[in-house]
Amino acid sequence: MGSATGLISILLYLNIPEDLRLVGFREGIPMLVVVLSSIVTMVGLLRNTRVTNDK
Repeated sequence: MGSATGLISILLYLNIPEDLRLVGFREGIPMLVVVLSSIVTMVGLLRNTRVTNDK
């Protein structure tokens, strides 16, 4: 459930009108968070798969 609410939060942020956005907050930061969290999840899944197959 945590990932679904995080995705919804990112989508809601991207739909904020220009006049209501924070000054100095770059557009690429939410996408960077999504990409980095996906990479961390992928690495965790790959490590877990290797440990499970060794047993």
